[in-house]
Amino acid sequence: MTITAPAPRSLDDRIAEAREAEASQRQAAGKLSARYTAAVAAADHREASRLKPLLDEAQEQMLIAEGAVAALLSVQQQLAQQQAEKTRADDLAQQRARAQQILGDAIAAERLAHSQVADHITRMYACLRAARDEFGQAQDAERAVAAAQRQAIAARVTAGELAAPTRPPGANTASVLAEPGGDPVVGALVKWTGPREPPRPRPVITTAEPPAGARGATQRSPW
Repeated sequence: MTITAPAPRSLDDRIAEAREAEASQRQAAGKLSARYTAAVAAADHREASRLKPLLDEAQEQMLIAEGAVAALLSVQQQLAQQQAEKTRADDLAQQRARAQQILGDAIAAERLAHSQVADHITRMYACLRAARDEFGQAQDAERAVAAAQRQAIAARVTAGELAAPTRPPGANTASVLAEPGGDPVVGALVKWTGPREPPRPRPVITTAEPPAGARGATQRSPW
């Protein structure tokens, strides 16, 4: 035979039962009080003497019932406060966990961005070197044009087509870009000798009140 344990009563059920008991005790004490008052008014001392201890006991039971209700309500309030505190603590823990996740993602993103900055700068300088080398090759091609023209002039002199050598016209399509009044970008690129040591980051004030005489403090990562 299986014995099933009774389901535990909830706190709300206990409060309801205590309130019912308190109302019943209050009603019983009220009835005894009315009978006792009537006996005293009728000068029925015998009845009044009999009812007096019954009334005292009923009033005592009523006070006990009231105390039970008050105690259960106090427990209910304490449990509600504990639950509210637990909910706040859980919410705070979740907020902190989310903040830590965001912080970790931000740190990873910052590191990646730093590496990308360096990579882009490296590729930029590689492109500048390549552009400078291309321009140098264009100037070499101009000199090759002049050399070929000189050979052609010499051959025409030998063949009797020209009485004397003349100055070859050459080509300056590339060179003119680097001359004053040409392309300023090409002019700067020709003078460029390669990357220099990067300048230090500009000082940035990170506090509301910088030290006296200080122009700033080097900005640091927020983490």
